[in-house]
Amino acid sequence: MSSTSGDRTRSRAPSDAGADTAMVPGGVGKGHAKTECACGKEGKHFSETALSTTFPSTPEKVYNLMFNSGWLKEFMSEDQKLKGGSFFDSVLMIDIEQSDWKPSEETKNLTRGTSYIKPLNGSIGPKQTKCHIIDEQIHCDYDDYIVMLTTTRTPDVPSGGVFSVKTKTCLTWAGGSSTKVLVTTQVDWTGKSWVKGQSCVLI
Repeated sequence: MSSTSGDRTRSRAPSDAGADTAMVPGGVGKGHAKTECACGKEGKHFSETALSTTFPSTPEKVYNLMFNSGWLKEFMSEDQKLKGGSFFDSVLMIDIEQSDWKPSEETKNLTRGTSYIKPLNGSIGPKQTKCHIIDEQIHCDYDDYIVMLTTTRTPDVPSGGVFSVKTKTCLTWAGGSSTKVLVTTQVDWTGKSWVKGQSCVLI
C-alpha cells in the first residue's frame, strides 16, 4: 500500500523518463532476477485474465508507457475513438479529461481520475456512454514489482449504477531486462440487476 517504515513499497508519481538500465547492483549486463507480486503469491489476482505477456523492457519503462505518457492519450483517442469525430455530432470534439496524480484521502495511495465518452456498437441500448476511471497505485517498487488497480464505471449503460469493472495490472521482472505484464479483471456488483450473470463488455 502506501509508504510505511520498513515496507519496500515506494509510492511514486509517474514520470515520462524511464529507467535506462536494469536496477541491479553492478549495472548493465547482469540482468535482474524474476520477481512476483504479492497478489500472485497470495492468490488474489482477479478471476478473468485479460493479458499475460512479456516485454523486453524494465517495469519502470512499461509502467510509464501504460500509465503516464503521451502515447496513452493518443491511443485512447485515436485508436479507441474516445473523442470527437462525426459520431458525436451533438458533442463534437469532446476530449479526454485526466487529473494529476494525488494521494487518496482514504488509502493515501496515489490516484488519478480519467473521464471520456466512448461510442458503443451494440444493436440495442445506448450509442455512447460516459466512462469514469480511477487508477490507483497499490504498490510501486521499480526493483521489485508494480501493481495498479483501475476501476471503471459506465453510468449510461443498463444497470450502470450498480456495477464497476475492476482491472489489476501487475508488472514484475521476468528475468534479464524484461517485464511480465499480467492484467486480470472482474465485475463488481453493488446491487441487483437483470443483466447480472450475462456476458459483459469491458469498456
